[in-house]
Amino acid sequence: MKAILGIAVAVILLLAAGWITWRPGDSRSSIDIETERIEQDLDRVGDAAKGLVDDARRELDDGTEPQ
Repeated sequence: MKAILGIAVAVILLLAAGWITWRPGDSRSSIDIETERIEQDLDRVGDAAKGLVDDARRELDDGTEPQ
């Protein structure tokens, strides 16, 4: 039961993030995985993480307190 609940929550989060889209149709529905959007979002997260690491490294090197 916990596994089903976990999968349902994961799918809801992926739908909310726009990584998965669902299109109902008359005779057939489709689910699309938006790989371009996933790549863009992961690139943004990677860039932000790199910026945080660079800021922390600079602050450690300067001996200043984080802001």
